[in-house]
Amino acid sequence: MFTDLVKQIASILSVLRTKYSGKTVRQGIIKCDKARRRIQDSMRRSLSIGERQHLEACLRNIKSMRKHFKLEQRRGLGISLNKGTSTSAFSNRKETAKDRVHWDDSISAFSNRIRTGVITNLKHKDPGNFLMDCKTIFKSRIHNALKQDEAVKVNAIFCGEFAITQGEKMLNEYKYFTTSNAAIYRGTDIEEWFKENVEKPIMTKLSEFQDRDSGWALKAVINLGVNINKFTPQLGSSYIQLPSQIQSKKSCVNVKNDDDACFAWAVVPALYPVDKNPHRMSKYPHYSSVLKLKGIQFPMTMRQIPNFEKQNNISINVYILKQEKKDQFNTLPTYLTKEKRDKHVNLLLVQDCYEQSTKFHYVWIKNLSRLVSKQLSKEKRQKYICDRCLHFYRSEDKLHKHIKDCIQKNDTAIKMPTEEKKMLKFKNFKNKIKAPFVVYADLESVLKPSTKKTAYQQHIPAAVGYYFKCSYD
Repeated sequence: MFTDLVKQIASILSVLRTKYSGKTVRQGIIKCDKARRRIQDSMRRSLSIGERQHLEACLRNIKSMRKHFKLEQRRGLGISLNKGTSTSAFSNRKETAKDRVHWDDSISAFSNRIRTGVITNLKHKDPGNFLMDCKTIFKSRIHNALKQDEAVKVNAIFCGEFAITQGEKMLNEYKYFTTSNAAIYRGTDIEEWFKENVEKPIMTKLSEFQDRDSGWALKAVINLGVNINKFTPQLGSSYIQLPSQIQSKKSCVNVKNDDDACFAWAVVPALYPVDKNPHRMSKYPHYSSVLKLKGIQFPMTMRQIPNFEKQNNISINVYILKQEKKDQFNTLPTYLTKEKRDKHVNLLLVQDCYEQSTKFHYVWIKNLSRLVSKQLSKEKRQKYICDRCLHFYRSEDKLHKHIKDCIQKNDTAIKMPTEEKKMLKFKNFKNKIKAPFVVYADLESVLKPSTKKTAYQQHIPAAVGYYFKCSYD
């Protein structure tokens, strides 16, 4: 709904740039203000993470377009971007980054945000030069944030308008390129951080996107969204309490460890299970005495799991929780072992926050069926569940038959599409072009009758016909 609204306002702005009209400017500003209020009202509802991200993207674009409407209004009145000065006076002043890009604070749909903003492009054609100017404003905003907090986590979203030719029509569409969340401390070199965590990733993604024969070409740089998130560096304990919905299923064992070795403490209960107080560390042997950990560093990363499996002759599957609603989670595989061994352990990787996580924690999945049963089917009949793809069967025999094929096909974990890539679209337009020459051929055969000893017929070629078609005739 809001995507279409953004397109409508963008078309008004496009018309305004070809022919100035004070009425059109006022119409555009009013539409921007109404759209902003509608989006902000929608943000107050209970929404999924994807829906909230979509609303934030629309709000950033509305704010950017409103800035351009105001800019066109000032130009129409003979006023420069430098407030209170005439165009002639402005022409003698040296242009700065603030004349080429503009920061606007924005409202966030996420509760753990310190500040959300959008840096609107006013003049740039080149994304590299645009990002260089963004760095100046970005640095100032981060310095302000670090006055209140010792550390923050920041990510950026680049928005560009791309164009593609489809037949005789030109299609324009906004595309988004998001960077990963990365920590900034008071002692961090912010310019270097911006270069490594924003400039390089975005320029690389832009280059790869346009070089993939997608047909899309960058038409205009729109804006850069900046999300400044709360971040408390975690020291010592890595224990995280399970979400209430997961805890109520009693399908997991969550050991209250007081170190960064939660992965090891999650594996040990699977090898040495206990009935009473399974969450206590004191109920188990210390992991260092029962597990081989040569070259393993804690906290555990996914890349180290194959090394752990090989050393200990244990196979590991890791699952994550995807938040669908406020108190509703679905379980998805994120790491699948390549070889299932006699000793096999399923682990659940939980987070301290499912909007913007800052801490992770491993727990042992004692009963996978109990954990995922309701998300697969509401029926209360027994289910035999494949721990690779999470499909279920009514009998153990059918599951065993499925597993043989599943191991060959599902050798990697499920990856959910991103917000930018959630739509499948037809791209191979070249395949719709008629072939210049086509040959249609048919072979006729005589069937030799079968005998009592042979139960099949022999086809003996008798005639061949073909038609040569030229598409230009």
